[in-house]
Amino acid sequence: MKKRGRYASMDTKTLLERYEGRPLDIENLSTFEKWALDYFENPKNISDPTLEITLELDITAANDAYRKRHASTEGSSFTAYLTYTLFKTLGEHYSFKCRFFDNKWYIFDNPPLIFPVATGGSERFSDVLIENVHTMDWSEFCNTYRKKVDKARADNAAFEQMSDGVWYTGYFIGNLPNLRFTGMKVHEAASKTGSPFFYFGKRFERDGKLFVSLYAMMDHRIADFYVLGKLIEDFEARLVE
Repeated sequence: MKKRGRYASMDTKTLLERYEGRPLDIENLSTFEKWALDYFENPKNISDPTLEITLELDITAANDAYRKRHASTEGSSFTAYLTYTLFKTLGEHYSFKCRFFDNKWYIFDNPPLIFPVATGGSERFSDVLIENVHTMDWSEFCNTYRKKVDKARADNAAFEQMSDGVWYTGYFIGNLPNLRFTGMKVHEAASKTGSPFFYFGKRFERDGKLFVSLYAMMDHRIADFYVLGKLIEDFEARLVE
């Protein structure tokens, strides 16, 4: 995979070692899953396997749970809580852990977290990479998250992108705190790697409840709205545990 910036380029073998990847056991998938991998891969059937949806989530109870049990942790924020909980939930749903490299499907047990931070000025954005989130508890994540975000905002160096391999292996979970959106569409990469993308929007109140928009993009070869529904159900439950 070609290099995109300051994060060194990694070949597939290195990515598998670093992010605990292994070949996907396609033979043990269900009949439907094997059909989907084949059908949505073929451009004669589908020109683009990408699925996109914007959801409106009631996070009233999640905000209460955060304030009661998690807000006192040093470096914490509700955005970090939403991000951390979604990341942990994704790790329990294998469809979102699969990636397609070098004409093969792999599954990664420890992918990195990737998100952009608005820095202002001519650079506008900086990419943040947090590795080994899978092993972090809430306190460790808060500390790492806050340091990475603060550094991104304070760093005046020229913007550099990370390598393609790291970018497409990770979970992209962005945040747009100033935009309340009811629909969204992001650019689609020429390389179809199966990596999912998520964006939280501006939080808002309605009828005494707190809501947030959540944009999700996934690859129909390996994921669909059914598994997304299961993911969101699990995510909402984890937020209030």
